[in-house]
Amino acid sequence: MDTKRFFLYFIVIAALALAGCGGNGGTTMVTPDPGPDPMPMPCPDGQQRNADGDCVPIPPPGPSTEELTARADTKRKAIATEAETASGTNDVGTGLGGSARTDADGSTTADDTSDDAMTMMISRARGEAAKIEITDPDNAGDDDPKFAVAEMLSGGRQMLTRTMEANDDGEVMTEVVLVATDIQGPKATPFAMVTGQALDVDSSTGVEATGDEVNNALAIAADITLTGDANANLMFARSTMNGTLNYTQDNPVDGEPNTVGVDEGLHDGTYNGAEGTYRCVGTAACTVTFNAKGEVIGNSANWVFVPDKGATSDVPDADYLHYGFWLKRTTDEDGVLTYNEVETFAGSSVAPTGAIASGVAGSASYEGNAVGVYVYSVSNPDGTEASATSGHFRADASLTATFGQVQVSATDTDGTIPANMLNSITGAINNFMLSGGEANAWSVALSGDIDVSDGTFSGMAKGGVGDGSLSGTFHGTATAATGTATLEDNDSVYPSSAVGEFNAGFTNGSVAGAFGVREQME
Repeated sequence: MDTKRFFLYFIVIAALALAGCGGNGGTTMVTPDPGPDPMPMPCPDGQQRNADGDCVPIPPPGPSTEELTARADTKRKAIATEAETASGTNDVGTGLGGSARTDADGSTTADDTSDDAMTMMISRARGEAAKIEITDPDNAGDDDPKFAVAEMLSGGRQMLTRTMEANDDGEVMTEVVLVATDIQGPKATPFAMVTGQALDVDSSTGVEATGDEVNNALAIAADITLTGDANANLMFARSTMNGTLNYTQDNPVDGEPNTVGVDEGLHDGTYNGAEGTYRCVGTAACTVTFNAKGEVIGNSANWVFVPDKGATSDVPDADYLHYGFWLKRTTDEDGVLTYNEVETFAGSSVAPTGAIASGVAGSASYEGNAVGVYVYSVSNPDGTEASATSGHFRADASLTATFGQVQVSATDTDGTIPANMLNSITGAINNFMLSGGEANAWSVALSGDIDVSDGTFSGMAKGGVGDGSLSGTFHGTATAATGTATLEDNDSVYPSSAVGEFNAGFTNGSVAGAFGVREQME
């Protein structure tokens, strides 16, 4: 815009302003009130405006209080049934998958795998969450529904679900498994410190070192069958060629086949994830067989593996606990949901302790977590139930196990532990966190006896209403004191962990759950 035009516009605007003020310049111009904002156009049927003013679908209404209460009542009955049938064996077969299923002809036989309960495998790769695989022999076909992860929860918990096809009555059955585990990711470990990977031969001779030689290689056993069951740790540099390849040592010097100029018997690769070099140390060609994917499926003898300096192998966590619940629920054709069965389970990757020697003396403390299902009830002033909700919980678990007597000294043998506390268990389940967010002050007191003949324990779980049940198993080696179990020299080794199951009632609810705890070192 040029200067002349700018001043012309300015004069016109100023004149209009003066005219609006009566021409005297002494009155401020007032902007007229535009009135209320125009009402927005209504949303289409089935939609509503969100906080941003956009039309979005109206979410379906949730279940009513009456419907939630009816659902909770069926879960309450399932919890009560679980409490009545608790066996105390912690057998996964009576927990995961419920009681034995029957065949189509109605029979249940011990040697029929279709009656087997489900099994679970837990593993964890580096940098990944735990992988939980549930196998059901009764539904093992490729087209059968499989359990899939539905939700990843905090504290190492995962929820898996499986939904079956509707039956002739329009009922849809869904199974829910919640598993808590403390499995850790694999640990990078120096190659030779891994079990089965001690360097046992000299890399130039393939035999145990003598004289000035050193064991700097691992002898690789031959895979004889060549049918795909080769050492899973063996990985040559990926080959695009399938079939069997020969690796011979060229240009031997002075007739010594292991002294080489150009050595085709050297081949880069990995063993159990560790980088290094494979070497053929035999007088004849060494062979390795690859499949079409370039994977090793067979190898001859006389291979050795020389790990690179600083090479490590990942060692999986072999000491982890798992515990949780399995439940079955049915939704009928009218959308009414019923909980049919609830089962709890708990276990460890470490073998059970078994019989506990009498020389294992003193007490050990254990801490961990618990998970399970709950029903939460709200009462009317007259004590009748107004409403109820249900869901799953997480809580803290603690145990104190008291084993054999600890003497004051070699001459004072009366001991420091009251007789009624010997071979006993006490503890608590506290700090319940409910999936529905219901506020609570629940606490479960645990008490029971240790069966030293098999390293299990059983007793009561009290939440304030009735006597619930407690059962559990110790895991890990327990050893007696090498000397006299006195205050001065008691060196007993206690079980490293314990897992168990419990159920309890409160004035405003009930629970069934499982826990895993580990020894707390002082």
